[in-house]
Amino acid sequence: MGKRRQSQINEMIKLILSLSLSGSILILILFLCKPLFQSKMSKAWQYYIWLAVIARLLLPFAPEHNLVGSLFRNYDYAASQLERKMLPESGFASLQGTDLFPNTITDDSKAEDEDYSPVNVMKYGLLMLIRNLGLVWLVVALILLIRKITIYQSFIKYVKAGCTPVDDINLLEQFGKEAEDAKINVPVELYTNSLISSPLLLGFFHPCIVLPGTDCSDLDFQYTIRHELTHFKRKDMFYKWLMQTAVCLHWFNPLVYLMARDVNRLCELSCDEAIIRHLNENAMRDYGNTLLGAVRPKGNYKNSLASVTLNESRELLKERLDAIMNYKKQSKMIKVLSFIMTLTICLGGAFTGAYAAAPNPLPGNASGQDTAETEEEVVFHLSSNGHSGITKSDSFEAEDDQILTITIQSDIKGGSVDLFLFSPDNKEQRITINDSDETKTITLSAGRWAYNCTGFFKSGSITICGTVPRSHGNGDSPDKTAAEVENNKGTVINLSNGKRDSITRSGSFDAKDDQVLTLTIQSDIKGGSADITLFSPNHEEHRITITDSDVTKTIALSAGRWAYNCTGFFESGDITITGKIE
Repeated sequence: MGKRRQSQINEMIKLILSLSLSGSILILILFLCKPLFQSKMSKAWQYYIWLAVIARLLLPFAPEHNLVGSLFRNYDYAASQLERKMLPESGFASLQGTDLFPNTITDDSKAEDEDYSPVNVMKYGLLMLIRNLGLVWLVVALILLIRKITIYQSFIKYVKAGCTPVDDINLLEQFGKEAEDAKINVPVELYTNSLISSPLLLGFFHPCIVLPGTDCSDLDFQYTIRHELTHFKRKDMFYKWLMQTAVCLHWFNPLVYLMARDVNRLCELSCDEAIIRHLNENAMRDYGNTLLGAVRPKGNYKNSLASVTLNESRELLKERLDAIMNYKKQSKMIKVLSFIMTLTICLGGAFTGAYAAAPNPLPGNASGQDTAETEEEVVFHLSSNGHSGITKSDSFEAEDDQILTITIQSDIKGGSVDLFLFSPDNKEQRITINDSDETKTITLSAGRWAYNCTGFFKSGSITICGTVPRSHGNGDSPDKTAAEVENNKGTVINLSNGKRDSITRSGSFDAKDDQVLTLTIQSDIKGGSADITLFSPNHEEHRITITDSDVTKTIALSAGRWAYNCTGFFESGDITITGKIE
């Protein structure tokens, strides 16, 4: 279950990275184009266009064929290649699992020692870090989100603790009139708190406006209230928290922080624009004086992301005043241009896409090809079929850099199962299976691969399915070279227990019609037996049970690839099996 959860987290990090890349492309486009539209487009448009980018950062929806999605379909393949280069040749790993195959057999003890050298340990540590990037991302994102929520709750608590309701009838009447003119039907409360530095709006569903004091002119009070009510009407606090959610999820992306800063800046600029749109030149000047009066070095509470304030900083204040003085109503041409830009950004977001747009990728689909070109081909499908044991061998053809995905479903108890894979150059990979489901991926080399599955257990069932991307080149084996044909006249099976109390081995060989396989068996084993099973090209099974005597067997062969599986356990003795074809 832990491996499955980790695999899900790793899939999540790929999704987040793809969304972050897509969003970064849009952010760069908007920032690069900013000098062109900053003085022409409305502040409202510049403010709300970021919503398209936020949607791209948060929503994993995109057309099936998109730029970033196609890039991330190559992730598994690149990762498998990295793993293949970083790990020692005698060890094998799965990017979707967490363990190396610890029981890999090697005849070179020196190579086994080298696997644990400091260099290889460092490489393995780096690989494990790469595998667990998803968990690191998740932990940091949760910490940031919890921290922001905690700060928000603390800020609200302490501000409201020092609040006093406004009871001035004239101010309340003026406040009610502004709320009515703004067509706000939700009750909004009005408070004062001498410890805050500037007026602010708090609350999502039960809003309240908090003022540093009421010692201001009626005109300043009017514009201050109108400003904060405009923030509430436009749902700016929801916008801010949506932005903060994107920041938490993409905490590793510096461009997201730049976008957040620009959103906060444009929040005030667009709010000012919404107010001065209905004012004459003199009224605009009065509104600017209200902004100047709001910048006073007082207050003990720092503003929080949970609030929207009348002022942010002196730098922003200057920009806001310049925007007020230089305000011009938009022409029809600018409105058309704004619409075209909006449509371009939205279509650009869809085109860049995301990894999630890939239609239900199978675990281990890492060939880097489009899904339409990587239909899965089952190369082996093993099942215990209700028995308390499983023994099976066979072989399959593979191409260079194909990815074998092994899907294991197991709930066996009181035993284990070993799946051996033999590469075309006779390198052995071993997967030990217990009572858990898991998925393994292995990068293949071109040629004939053989496998042997052996295991005995008390209860439960096990199913093992191996798939590779279907290729037009998969099918019958290519014609053998003359050297290979000549080799078929010699030894094709040469097995020995190698001074162990067991023997487990699989392999394969090519044969022609009417050739004869001669098996020479030398055995003095005690307290057990061994079975050698041969599988014909049409999957007919020939089983020979070996005990404590020498024996010779002959088998008439048919044309094609033959596979064999030898399994046995005993207390003592030696066994040697040699097979030759003529």
